[in-house]
Formats: sequence, structure tokens, C-alpha cells
Amino acid sequence: MKRWHNSLLIQHVGYFSVLSLVSVVGLAIVIYYQSVELLKKSITSQMEVVISIKENQIDNWFYQQHKTILLIAQTPTLVDSYASFLDNTDRQSYQTIEDYFRTILTTENTIQSLSISTNSGIVSISTEGEEEGNYQPLGDSVTYFTQENLETVRPTLYTSPITRETAMTFATPLLNDQGERIGVLSVDLSLEKIHEIMQEATGLGETDESYLIRKQGQENRLVDTQDSELANQWVRSPGIDAAMSGQDGIDFYQNHKQVEVIGSYRWLEDKNLGILVEITREEAFNVSGTIAMNLLFGGLLVAVILLIIVYILSRKVTRPILEIAQNVNQVIDGNLMIKSKQLRKISQRGDEIGQLARGFDEMIKVVDSRQQDLAEQVRKLRMNNANLSQAQELEMAYFKALKRKAQWIRNKE
Repeated sequence: MKRWHNSLLIQHVGYFSVLSLVSVVGLAIVIYYQSVELLKKSITSQMEVVISIKENQIDNWFYQQHKTILLIAQTPTLVDSYASFLDNTDRQSYQTIEDYFRTILTTENTIQSLSISTNSGIVSISTEGEEEGNYQPLGDSVTYFTQENLETVRPTLYTSPITRETAMTFATPLLNDQGERIGVLSVDLSLEKIHEIMQEATGLGETDESYLIRKQGQENRLVDTQDSELANQWVRSPGIDAAMSGQDGIDFYQNHKQVEVIGSYRWLEDKNLGILVEITREEAFNVSGTIAMNLLFGGLLVAVILLIIVYILSRKVTRPILEIAQNVNQVIDGNLMIKSKQLRKISQRGDEIGQLARGFDEMIKVVDSRQQDLAEQVRKLRMNNANLSQAQELEMAYFKALKRKAQWIRNKE
């Protein structure tokens, strides 16, 4: 600290160092937060695009399933054969339907099984033979739709009691030529394509994740066909809660895996599903941190280079001041006969330092002149004192002589 106060050079360089450090750190912080906002806007836009694409793909998938099932239910071969089967219960009609169902299972990879139930709910024909003769109500686990309510029907997803995976069953009526319902076609669908849609790369990053959420009672469950254990777990997060309450948006939150993410969530009203796209907060803003750190290190490097330049320039600036200070010390020691070429050179400058040097030179001249005047006055004073002493001695000698003469006169009398 003492050295700091005693060195103008150190103070000059030190102040600039502090100013440079504060400027670099401040700039890095400002750019970091600006880049975070820009990245947030960019990620938000990308997430909106991703979630819209996936929503559109899911819509198309459901549309194709509805279309395929309606087409199957309206196939004359199926309707006529089932009508004949109901009238005669003949083996030929049963075999025709069974062969047709096998063909469908071969060509339609999204269909897992098909069955036809009577109007009373008894399964009469099924690709799963053990189901025949059982009662199959059109309850909560079955999504029943017709050509008329196709636009308003909402699919129901449930946990299969057999596979323990998320499953979905569509059902539609079989109508005869008079438009009367003679049975119900039920189709169990594979959700593998849904899983593929959700797992498709989004381009957001390595940690991005997309998933669907369904309601089961009062619980939220993942729509996941690859992990039956996970599909039956109750999940919750601020994003999931928002989506399942019918909200759309983007926010920062901790997901169901306890990971800090930025997530986009949307409620698919016509599908009874919530869709979420997430990426970890760390990866999302890693670029901002990298930019800020690169800027910080680059700024510090520039500051060090500038510090060296400032040190060199400061030495050039402070050298004349140091020269003047050395001359001041000589004056303090009593040397007024300073003959410094460097000081004369400094006094020729047109700036404040030159003005200081000229002022110092004038001050020396004034001090020297006053010192000489003082010396002359002292000399004269000493001469006056000497003359005064001599007069006093003569006066004393005169009085002593008078005294002796007076004494002699008294003795003579």
C-alpha cells in the first residue's frame, strides 16, 4: 500500500487495470444475458416449429387410422359375409372374414388385432380366438366413432391389462345396405408409429426430448410403448401440469426426471393428450456461456496487452515528473545551482508538464534571488553590527579616560 501511494506510475497503471477489468467483466455479463435472450427467442421459435410438426404428424396418423378403419368397416365383402354369418352362422362366412382379417394384419402394420361384436356386445369373430364369446362393452377403454362424429371424437388411451403398455382401441359400426347396425368392428392399434414420431430428431440438441402425456383418472402418465414400467408411472412437472390443464406455452422448469429444462408444452384438445418438447437448460445456453467465457478471456488478453502499452506510455509520461521530483529533492537539500539538461528539455514542452517544469525553473530563480538578497542583507547587518561594536568600545575607552583624569585631579588637590 505504501508503494502504491509513493508511485505515480503504479497508481496510473493500477487505475487503468481496474477500469479495464471492470469494463471487460461488465461487457461479458451484458453480452451473456443478451445472448441468453437471443438464444431463448431462437429456441422458442424452434420448439414451436418442432411441436407443430409433431402435432401435425400425430393428426395425420389418427386421420389415417380413422380412414382405414372406416374403409374396412364399409368393405362389402366384410359386411355381406358378417350379415350371412349372423343369419346362418355358416363356416364359410366366418372363414371369409378370418382370411380378410389376416390380409389386413399383413398389410396394415399399425393394426394389432380385429374383432366384430354383436349389437349386444358379444365378440363373435376375432383374430384373437380366445376373445370370441366374451363380452366387450364400448366403455372407457374403447374409442367409438362413426362417419358423422369423426371430427369431434376424442381418442382414449389406456394401459393394456395384458402387455401393461399404453394401448388404444377404435370401434365403428358395421352397417348393412339399409343403414342398420349389424355389429361393431373393433381394432386394437399399435402405437409404435406414435413413439417413432416422438423420438424423431428435432435438431434442438443432444438432450432434447419429446413425449406425450395422457390422463388416467386423476394421474398423468407417459405415452411410451418402449418402456412399460415408465408408461405406468405417475409423472408430474410444471410443464406437464400446465399442458394437462389446457395451457400452451414455453417456460423454464424442472421436468419429471428432476432435470432443469426449457420446455414447450401444448394441450391437444381433440386428442386428449399433452405434448411436450424439452431440452436441458445447460445445453440450451451452453453457447451463451461459451461466448461469454471467450469474450472474457479475449478481453483479459487485450487488457493485458493494453496494460503493457499503458505501462510503457505511463513511464514516458511520468519520467519528466520524476525528473522534476528529483530536482525538487536537490532544492530541498539546498542545491539551487541546478544545471539539468533534461529539465531544460522538459521546460520546452507545450503541455502541462512543460508548464510545471518552467514554473519550477522560475521558482528556483526566485528562491536563488531571494537567498542572495538575504545574504546581502545579512552581510550589511553584520557590518553595521561591527561598526556599532567599535563605536561602543571607543565610547567606553573615552569614559574610562575621563574617569581616570577626574581621579587624578581630586588626588592633586
